[in-house]
Amino acid sequence: MTAMEASNALAALAGNETAKRALQVAAAGGHTIMLIGNGVATELRALAIEKLGMDPEKVIAWPPCPCGNFGHKHLACRCTYAKIRAHVAKAPAAEMAVETFEPSMEEYRRVGALRHVDQDAVELLDMARQQRYLSVTKMVSIARTIAKLDGAETVRVEHMSEAIQGGLTLAIYMQGAATATA
Repeated sequence: MTAMEASNALAALAGNETAKRALQVAAAGGHTIMLIGNGVATELRALAIEKLGMDPEKVIAWPPCPCGNFGHKHLACRCTYAKIRAHVAKAPAAEMAVETFEPSMEEYRRVGALRHVDQDAVELLDMARQQRYLSVTKMVSIARTIAKLDGAETVRVEHMSEAIQGGLTLAIYMQGAATATA
């Protein structure tokens, strides 16, 4: 894959310019890369495998800490210093590492990810995103499916609300499961 093809494959992804460039370098050189973060790191990993043709063994999505909230703008990390050190010590070997971040709503708008989503639905999504770590990309995708099932061309606030409710239920469930095993 040429540099131009790699750039085009990643262009539709909002934000994370440094991570996108690091993925291009890793793909071009066959390097192992660790994407540090939560939902965005997982999405970038899937994109690197699908669009850049990277070997799944060479693209690692790694949470920043056991609870996943270290460095998050809106959620407090619940991990002790000792737990974070132990987590970092278990990190798989990689030749490169880059932190990933949830893009701003403006970045999502810029790449057209919020096309056909009404303003009330965008505002609801932004509020939910700030309260809980929800993937905007996943919530918009689910809301689009719900709108389609309702025969609507535009994602309205009721579609986004239903998508967010499912996302919150999953986040709460997963958080409880993580706490139970910690």
